[in-house]
Amino acid sequence: MIAQGNLQVSTTRQTKAENKNKMEPTPEHLRALYRRCVAASNMMQPINIVRMDERTQRIFMLIADTIEVEIFPNG
Repeated sequence: MIAQGNLQVSTTRQTKAENKNKMEPTPEHLRALYRRCVAASNMMQPINIVRMDERTQRIFMLIADTIEVEIFPNG
């Protein structure tokens, strides 16, 4: 609970509501992401971006400046 003057805001309630709407990666997502991260590391390439697109349910990776990887929900 945060008190600002006469206004009190419950941060706990907001956080629970926000977490309920967030999509979690599938186990297949995580296995595929791990394999891609290891491969990029073995090639000594930096992993610049990892982002989950909640609309398409895909994980996007940008490795170095030119390698784009899309991981589907089934891995």
